[in-house]
Amino acid sequence: MSNNLCLLCNKSLIQSLSLDFLMSLKSCKVDYICHDCQENFKLISGNGFCNYCGRLGTFKINICNDCVKWNQKGWSWFKSRSMYVYNDFMSEYMKKYKFNGDYYLRKIFSDEFFHSLCKKQLIVPIPVSHETMKTRKFNQVHGLIEHLKFEDILSVNSKKEMQSHHNKSERMTMKQVFGIDSKFKKLIVGKHITIVDDVYTTGTTIRLAAMVLKENGAKSVSGFTLAR
Repeated sequence: MSNNLCLLCNKSLIQSLSLDFLMSLKSCKVDYICHDCQENFKLISGNGFCNYCGRLGTFKINICNDCVKWNQKGWSWFKSRSMYVYNDFMSEYMKKYKFNGDYYLRKIFSDEFFHSLCKKQLIVPIPVSHETMKTRKFNQVHGLIEHLKFEDILSVNSKKEMQSHHNKSERMTMKQVFGIDSKFKKLIVGKHITIVDDVYTTGTTIRLAAMVLKENGAKSVSGFTLAR
């Protein structure tokens, strides 16, 4: 029996291991949060979500209004999916992890990322700017995919602004902020690539990243995020 504390609410975590399990020599799955906290994260599953961005809901032909607009602009080739709904509980988690700098909180979801992403595809995380790295000291996406092999192919314009500084219409019309170092260009050509980010908001950031990868020879590009 092990007794640890939930990383989010500090409630005791009590895990009982049977004799049969101990004799099997199997590795034990570590719980980082309690059942109550886990229940507050709402999984996006079943059939009620947009096939293009993963937004939870019931839509005609399984596509939300935002993605209808994106597809009208020529983005029907790009799809992204997410694991969880960006509800108040997820927002509080992101505040603690991303903005308050509690890097250990990455462990809550890093195993799920490992089991959810296709290992055959080239995994590319969304980068953070140099200014953000100086203040935050880490890329939050790196933490989420710590158990996976990934390539930091994308570079970000040092003048990139946080999306939270813009309203929805401004976010959906942002200029290109990503580039690719010439040493990575051969790695991209002909590859199936998955871009990983923490949160899908309007979809602008992940599409800008997808655009620069496609323009440099990627065979296909899709997105994957923790929350939508």
